[in-house]
Amino acid sequence: MPDPRPDEKPVDVDAQLSAAASLEDLFALARRHLLGERSTGAVARRSGLGESTVYAFRSGRKLSAASFARLVATYDPQRQVAWHEAWDRLFVTEAQARTTVDTPSPPGISAPGAVSATAGEPSPKGPGGSGVRRLRQTGLLVGALLAGVVIGAGGITFAAGDPEAAPSGAGCPNPPLETMGAFTSEPGASRVGVSVTTISYTYYEAYSPMIQVGAGLSGPVPGDQHLHFVTWADPTTKDSTPQRNPGNGRYYPSPEVVPTGDGCVNLPRGEMGYGGFTGMRVRYYLMLVPEAESQDFERLGNAQDGFTGNELHARRVVSLGYLELQTG
Repeated sequence: MPDPRPDEKPVDVDAQLSAAASLEDLFALARRHLLGERSTGAVARRSGLGESTVYAFRSGRKLSAASFARLVATYDPQRQVAWHEAWDRLFVTEAQARTTVDTPSPPGISAPGAVSATAGEPSPKGPGGSGVRRLRQTGLLVGALLAGVVIGAGGITFAAGDPEAAPSGAGCPNPPLETMGAFTSEPGASRVGVSVTTISYTYYEAYSPMIQVGAGLSGPVPGDQHLHFVTWADPTTKDSTPQRNPGNGRYYPSPEVVPTGDGCVNLPRGEMGYGGFTGMRVRYYLMLVPEAESQDFERLGNAQDGFTGNELHARRVVSLGYLELQTG
């Protein structure tokens, strides 16, 4: 930040972080303190964010958790913990203030991954996942990456540029899940230079089945992309309800998943669909979503009962491939 002008009083950022009453307050402070008078291009080059993302944030749009963490790690690394604690406090407060409503699947339509909604935001999906992003650990990892190190699974720190430091995903997830899966790669993986090296899952059979998925990546996610699991139910299969609803072939995104330093990603344990979902054949895609689209990707996708393939194409979403499994 440039030095304050002689007639300006120093800003007490810590006090303002503590006093922030909403995420909008936090974003406004970030615009003043982190962006300041820096040019959009300079911020983009130093932080690794896209210029369109920086410009949109400067113009009043929100930032995703991963982008916010990167901005903090770049321009105020000594206060990362304070920024992240403020994010967590305000995000949880705003999520809890929303009213939770049930959204049952209409007759004849399956809605994988869209059991309930909390006023347009992700609701808890079982013991393993709440839909609320915790920023502190993500931000500390981003800070380590920007400082030129990667923290490996064994606590080993590699210098940036060391080929051994690149994520391989070979040991993901750790600890391993119950079943090793077969991942079907799609052409997008070769175009973006990132592939899935391993995938496994634990399936919890029940009237409303649950699943946890873990995967390993061959390398880092490009800086202008965000990673999401996306669920699809095969229209040629049917659930076990009396109506025998077929899959609707639409795509239901999860909240963004952020890889760890060793290239692991995790879809926390959660419901696959709804009561009576067993019988469906389901695919869990890993998709890269452009920065500008990622902010509202999960919320809009579930609010409109999933995306079509054409809608994903229009949003420039790239599929790395999918895990397919049969329920029941």
